[in-house]
Order: sequence, then C-alpha cells, then structure tokens
Amino acid sequence: MKNLLIVGSAAFFAVACDRTSTDQTTTTSATRNPGPSIQLGGDPNDLTIDRITEARCRRELACNNVGANKKWNDESACRREARQNIYGDYRQTECHVVLTDKLQSCIDAIQNEKCDSVFDMTRVNACRKATICKD
Repeated sequence: MKNLLIVGSAAFFAVACDRTSTDQTTTTSATRNPGPSIQLGGDPNDLTIDRITEARCRRELACNNVGANKKWNDESACRREARQNIYGDYRQTECHVVLTDKLQSCIDAIQNEKCDSVFDMTRVNACRKATICKD
C-alpha cells in the first residue's frame, strides 16, 4: 500500500511538472514570436455580405420570385447570385468600416421594398456603399 502511494504520488508530480513546463514553453514562445496575423474564414465583411444577401433573398421569396419558372430556380441560386453581386461593393477592400446601424437600415429597407417593383440595390438609398461604409 505504501509503495502504491509513493508510485502514485511520483506519477502525479511527474505529470504536473511536465504540464507546467509545457504551458510555460507555449506561453514563452508565443510571446517571443507571435507570428503573422492570419484572417481565417475569408473576408472580414462576410457577415455584412451574408446579412444583406439573406435579406435580399427573403424579400425575393416573399415576392414569389424563387421557384420553378421564376427569376431563381431555388433559394440557393438566389443566394449565390445575390452574394456575388453584393460582394463587389461590401468586401473589406471596398468597405473598410461597416456602420452597423446603417446596415440595419439597409436590411429594413430591403424588407420593406414593394414586390411590384424590380429590386435594384443601387436604387435603395439605405443600401448604397457610401451609406453603409466608412473609409
């Protein structure tokens, strides 16, 4: 029993010491050489682009413009085309800072756009790049 206690204690301290030295090494090396900053997941404005795309395609669904023999065959086709059109104006190289309150106004304007008119982002003042973006 005494031997088991000694062996168990020795194993515990070996693991604890090993963990402490690993943690310190990781912290120290990260502090010395943080490395380049990497942006994962694409453009930093992807969320803005996705929110506008979502609002646009919700409007198109509500206006019965998605489905067989419609402007878009399905919702994914609407999303692909709308996102591609929106991306050009709102990617970070074109839109350095997104004004979130203006973005919400754009989304509201899209949702309030009447179905009897052809939707055009350039015609919706609240969605113009100059309104949503700050350089």
